Amino acid sequence: MSDCPKVAVITRTHNRNRLLRRAIESVLAQSFQDWVHVILNDGGDPDALENLCQAYAGSYAGRLKLLHEKHLGMQEAANSAIRRSDSRYIVIHDDDDAWEPAFLAETTAFLEEQGPDSPCQGVISQTLRILEKENPDRSFTEIERRPYVPVRSVNLFRVGFENPFPPIAFLYRRRVHEETGFFNPRWDMVADLDFNFRFLQLHEIGVVEKPLALYYWRDSSSPSTENANTVTRQKDEHGRLLNELKNHYLRKASTAREAALGLGFQISAFAVENQWMTSEIRDRVNEARSHLQSLLERVDSLHAFNDSALWPKLTGDLIPRLDHLAADIPRLHETLTAAAADAGRQFDSLHAFNHSALWPKLTEDLLPRLDELLKRATLLRQEVLPRFDEVLETLAHISGTTGSLWERQDRIASENAARLDSIQTELAALRGQSRREWKLGRLRIQWMGRDAGPESE
Repeated sequence: MSDCPKVAVITRTHNRNRLLRRAIESVLAQSFQDWVHVILNDGGDPDALENLCQAYAGSYAGRLKLLHEKHLGMQEAANSAIRRSDSRYIVIHDDDDAWEPAFLAETTAFLEEQGPDSPCQGVISQTLRILEKENPDRSFTEIERRPYVPVRSVNLFRVGFENPFPPIAFLYRRRVHEETGFFNPRWDMVADLDFNFRFLQLHEIGVVEKPLALYYWRDSSSPSTENANTVTRQKDEHGRLLNELKNHYLRKASTAREAALGLGFQISAFAVENQWMTSEIRDRVNEARSHLQSLLERVDSLHAFNDSALWPKLTGDLIPRLDHLAADIPRLHETLTAAAADAGRQFDSLHAFNHSALWPKLTEDLLPRLDELLKRATLLRQEVLPRFDEVLETLAHISGTTGSLWERQDRIASENAARLDSIQTELAALRGQSRREWKLGRLRIQWMGRDAGPESE
């Protein structure tokens, strides 16, 4: 390698070492080796960054230039790194993006083939936009990847509306800065669009058709603010600056050329918006056409079914059966009429029976018997109820007498228990006497001395 490398890879970072590790490994994996990696620490923790880079010192083999600055801001950090390095070509490699291994080889070969005096002083590759999410443990998971903005040629008019390529995809000759100046910090997160617009006013940018640049986006739900993308987390600010940038180019116009450029910056916005709207309308028309085609296919299928199955079934089977039913309707009408007449006759017969037999039977026989039963029930009620009351009174008297007997029995039992207690007391007191006698009704107890047992008769 010569003392002046062909490519200066510029990376500005601020306390994003997890993401920076991916960027470092992307640079080290390049098949093209004639580069210097300039990492500018924009006010972050210097010790943590030094430790991270030290782990890759062997792979860098002297091709790393690590710079520390106070917090300059994104664009001034890039300008400082560019001024403090030397190379033929420059590329901005943000700390959260990456390359395919062939990126530097393909893009430098393109500019080398064009030559230093060619109108083409820069080149881009196609870009894949990779959407990822940050997990709670600060790791990252890829969600999807798709082409960012497929570009066949880089047009000044189109760049007036949007930036069709990110910095990670753009390699250019260093000497262009002598004509265009550096990145303008006034435009902050849209300063790369401003630089590209100024670049294209003087030079062309070529295109490598291969998708070699990997542009990483993280959704706005990332748990950490330092790892967020400005295009997702600061979307409103991004839009405000973009509008001010376009107005700036209109206001600064002092010549017809500058006025044309400023006007082109604005017209392109409407043109591309119209293109997007037209594309959306076209997509909706195509979708409607697809739905209509599907509907027509279903109609054709139904028509084919009618011709092949339904209509033959109707004409060969159902219609003859319907004709047969239609012919049978008069007979069914006669049958129903006869049934209705028969039902009417039976009703009349039942009605006549009610008047001629059932009702006289009720009035002449059953009703007098029911009256007799009611009279007997009334008589029984008059006779039985007083006797029932007498029975209840007798039962109450018996219940009272029974209670008195139980009370008397309890009293006698209590008296006998008391007398037994008295006898036991006397027995205890007279245990040393020679003879003693007690009578309890027919029971006679004699005490015959300490050694003799009691006898009874």
